[in-house]
Amino acid sequence: NDSGIPDNVTNWHFNASFGLGNIELMEPKEENNWTGVVVYFDDRWATRGLPINERATDICFAAGDNTAVYGDAFLSRFQMLNRGNGIMRKDLTFKDCNSDAKWIRMCRERTRKHLQSIKGKALPGDVPVRNRLPPNMKFTKQNFKQFRDTEEVGGYNERFNWTQTSTYATVTMKLPPGATKKDVNIDVDTQHVKVTIAGKLLIEGQLYSRVYLDSAVWCIESGELSLNLDKCKHEKWPWLVRPSQAMYKQARIDEGEARFRRSGGVI
Repeated sequence: NDSGIPDNVTNWHFNASFGLGNIELMEPKEENNWTGVVVYFDDRWATRGLPINERATDICFAAGDNTAVYGDAFLSRFQMLNRGNGIMRKDLTFKDCNSDAKWIRMCRERTRKHLQSIKGKALPGDVPVRNRLPPNMKFTKQNFKQFRDTEEVGGYNERFNWTQTSTYATVTMKLPPGATKKDVNIDVDTQHVKVTIAGKLLIEGQLYSRVYLDSAVWCIESGELSLNLDKCKHEKWPWLVRPSQAMYKQARIDEGEARFRRSGGVI
């Protein structure tokens, strides 16, 4: 950057122009000398059908973040300058990308402490990452493959949560006060779903893969709607639904532009 423009301004314009998503693996704090580590990736990976980036995903897993990365990725380390006056890029060597690198162990230790601090507590809206790797253990390539193969991808937002096994995808959502089953309208096709509650559209769009119509069931219990989808092909879904235009518009309003872009336009 020879233009004299501060790095943080250049990064902002680069992000805005090329549609990059980012995963903050290490937050810059005083305890780590105001050094941060971020993974940048193409936030349109889903619409482009990009394959999983195993190396970037393994680094995220090693650092305690359960995000799978698809397509090309850029791993960046930086240091905050005094008084927040921009940032300075720092080198990342091959050694720094090992599962036992100092900064990765610091991330895992931070995750362990966070999980310990919230153990047994119910924190609305807080879905912590799981501590997959012990702070002082070096894992092999096969270990990381096992983590990728067994990872339970799911998601949550202001409208619904979803989880999955290799055979089922389950979507849950809170009913608004006073709503009953008469206010629920659910339409499921082989690869399409639409859910409206009390006149509000919560889900509408193309499912990742086909489901069996005769075994799609839903129920209401304790003020919560659960929809169970039986997958035709037993596999992990990297996402649940590609929103219709109506849901896309509502999702951008509900979740905010930045968070929705990170999802790659799918949920």
